[in-house]
Amino acid sequence: MTTACYSLPAFSQENKNAVRQDTVRNKPDNKKYLQTSAVSTINYSGLDKASTSNLGNALTGKASGLTVLRKSGDEPGNSLSDIYIRGIGTYGQFRSPLFLVDGVERDISQMDIEEIESVSILKDGASNAQYGQRGANGTVFITTKRGLVGKPEISLTAQYGFQQPTHLPDFLSSREYVSLYNKALQNDGMSVPAADRYNPGMYNGTQNPYLFPDVDWYSSFLKDNTPQQQYKVSVRGGTEQVKYFVLFSFLSKDGLYKYSDVNSGFNTNVNYNRYNIRSNIDAAVTKSLNISLDLAGRIEDKNMPNSSSSDIFNVLSTIAPNAMPILYEDGKIAGTSQYRQNPYGMISHTGYRKDRNKVLQVKAQAQQRLDIVTKGLDVRAMVAFDGVSGYGTGKTSNYATYELQRDNTYSVYGEDKQLSLAQEKLYDYYQYQLAFDAGFSYERTFGKHEVLADMRYYQSQLFVQGDNPAYARQGMSGKATYCFDKRYVGEFGFAYDGSDEYASGHRFGFFPSVSGAWIISNESFFNTNVVNYLKLRASYGEAGNCKTGFERYAYQSHWSGFDQSYGGYIFGSGFAWSDGAWEGRLANPDLTWETTRNVNVGIDFELFSKLSVSVDAFWHKRTDIVSEKQNTSSWIIGAPFPYVNIGTVVNRGMEVSLTHNNRINKFGYFVQANVSLAKNKILAMDEVEGLKEYQKRTGKSVSQLWGLEALGFYMNEEDIRNSPISTFYKIRLGDLKYKNQNSGEDNHINLYDEVPIGKPTVPEITMGLSLGLDYAGFDLSAMMSGVANRSVYLNNAAVWALQNNNKVTALAYGAWEKGVREADATFPRLTTENNLNNYRSSSFWIKNGNFLRLSNVEIGYQLPESLLRKVNIKQLRFYVNGQNLLTIDKLGKYDLDPEMVDAGVTGYPMLRSFNIGVNLKF
Repeated sequence: MTTACYSLPAFSQENKNAVRQDTVRNKPDNKKYLQTSAVSTINYSGLDKASTSNLGNALTGKASGLTVLRKSGDEPGNSLSDIYIRGIGTYGQFRSPLFLVDGVERDISQMDIEEIESVSILKDGASNAQYGQRGANGTVFITTKRGLVGKPEISLTAQYGFQQPTHLPDFLSSREYVSLYNKALQNDGMSVPAADRYNPGMYNGTQNPYLFPDVDWYSSFLKDNTPQQQYKVSVRGGTEQVKYFVLFSFLSKDGLYKYSDVNSGFNTNVNYNRYNIRSNIDAAVTKSLNISLDLAGRIEDKNMPNSSSSDIFNVLSTIAPNAMPILYEDGKIAGTSQYRQNPYGMISHTGYRKDRNKVLQVKAQAQQRLDIVTKGLDVRAMVAFDGVSGYGTGKTSNYATYELQRDNTYSVYGEDKQLSLAQEKLYDYYQYQLAFDAGFSYERTFGKHEVLADMRYYQSQLFVQGDNPAYARQGMSGKATYCFDKRYVGEFGFAYDGSDEYASGHRFGFFPSVSGAWIISNESFFNTNVVNYLKLRASYGEAGNCKTGFERYAYQSHWSGFDQSYGGYIFGSGFAWSDGAWEGRLANPDLTWETTRNVNVGIDFELFSKLSVSVDAFWHKRTDIVSEKQNTSSWIIGAPFPYVNIGTVVNRGMEVSLTHNNRINKFGYFVQANVSLAKNKILAMDEVEGLKEYQKRTGKSVSQLWGLEALGFYMNEEDIRNSPISTFYKIRLGDLKYKNQNSGEDNHINLYDEVPIGKPTVPEITMGLSLGLDYAGFDLSAMMSGVANRSVYLNNAAVWALQNNNKVTALAYGAWEKGVREADATFPRLTTENNLNNYRSSSFWIKNGNFLRLSNVEIGYQLPESLLRKVNIKQLRFYVNGQNLLTIDKLGKYDLDPEMVDAGVTGYPMLRSFNIGVNLKF
């Protein structure tokens, strides 16, 4: 989906030397004393153990200030995450950072890890001001691998493994389900029908399984494990004149569905294949002229049934075990008037679809050293082209479901439809961007004085499918750095950045930054063998966020309707339809981007040449947050309200990261740890006047949960009579009881009694821990990640027992029951009704969302070089690894993943994986 404000490629000082060398200024090991801003760097060696296919997921726990939260399960080709830098700084729709690959804005999710040299997380205002209207949410800057001077190094990697679900709900059997369902009927004031299907004893396995089924829907349709494989080959080398890096990789993952091979000629299981290719070539045309050409491509092929994973898992998690069998004896697909969908039919009898996505990325750059004019002066120019296209095809079919009656006849629901003969075009799309960047840089040392400067001009256009004008951007940025005697560093930067999304006169903005550092350890008075390096840093910077997620050109008025069926009128006795239109959203010619003003202070130090520590504290204030002004405007206007810059959010916190490594003879080890705190608070937003303090969103976290405050259960009739009246549902004994927050005004429980409950859904604390050791060719590494100060809201079929006649888990055995389980009840009374009092957002369903996850463990053995040298092999390493192996959390009894509680219930589950692999270099 294209956002209203397009972010275009940028050439920054961080990658200005990429043609000539393999390091960039954001990497701390490259003149780290010059670094004045808050930047965390993840090198390739910190990523290569991750076996996940999504690069965003591989970043989890790797750097301070970085939060990665899963927002979907692990469906092949659709494993998605939300990524935040220093938490959330806006209540607007777009909160993700800017993603740059070698200075060009690109999607990183399906990059191969083998392409990457390093990932830099730009966190403060000084490092993000250069990106103008795109830098407010921080930046993830990826540097890809380039060639090196030396003999060609060929690397081959082959990996094969399998995946299995980490959490799936454990629903009860038919016998238990019917017994609890009967209790629920009695709780609702109804008697248990005399029909055999309400007799738990009929589900003991001795009766007709087609009339009295006991189906475990999950184990019946999901495999215990499914294979995955990955293969890579790369070549890296070069001379002083030409250097190159070339990579080709292939990734394949299969889905979990059973019954996907019952059709002749096609398979309906999920299958995802990805092909990545990259070629980075640098050439020295003359002693002063360097050029580079980067080519990258990707093809993604996905096969799946014509039923979505969310539809399939919603059915799996809701069909009662006694509702129906899977198939009848004669092969007919079972169904009922209530459950007309059957997972067997959804997987194998709705047809199939095939999606293909294609990506081509080209970047050409030239850099001319002008030492003839003055030493240290360079000029450069870059052009980039990115093309993305995709299409989906498939064949459709449908199925009827049948319900067996006592007289051996069937009730039929729906109808069978044979597989279509022709391929159907489901969708297609394309978009491409063109970018140009040119500028100069200057770097020179005069005795104890170092001077660095960078200036660039850029412009870009994104062309999307349809009758849409291109998304255009234009601007310039610069940076000047001065260092005296490697002790005092000062830096000033700016961006003058513009977008066509705003009205003339409001399109460009100026974003300054200033930062400095004092390297105390280089002072003459600093003389200690304990502290080898000590630096203080401070920075201030401004950046913008023009990606609002709202419609384009909101500064103009628009008309809606026209030829759409809901945009016209009916005239005359013949009910003839006439096209029409109506006035759209009101315009706001003064609309502008969100602006953040960031302050950061930090300290870096190194102890005993073995322990490196960085500590940062920050304060970010976001103003002019864009929202629809509807709470404080009258609806009598008769048109959608305009978007306005009205909100303010403050975000503050601190980060600590440390690295320790050591080697004792043949034994080496390392420890890397980070912990981050980021707390935000809304200072201003569009809220009506007169709200009580507990009702105001202002003063609360952006991701704060809201609901009723549960006090327990109604214990007796007197308790019901003496309590406020619920406006949601008729109250019975054992129902949830809530606090009336405005008892001085009414005696009702309603929406006006909702208060902040629990912690924010986005964690305020994130942490990561990496450990590794090696000895005599053996190596072991482990990665742990965790979050804290976070709550989750449980509201799916695995928790809300019998809601809409759904199935139940063992949680129902803790339900309130008069005379049996009252004071010690852990669940509301069971009910067959759609109880809107119990099943709604309240503190009762808010649970601790903290977790600590063992993300990755790898064990490897590298054959001795002395042995390999005889057969001209540089390295041969065998390894086994596991991903997402163990999670410690507070949701054990719910069988839900704490990171994504709906995974496996309303969508594809989270998976753990086990792999065996070999890496060969020569």
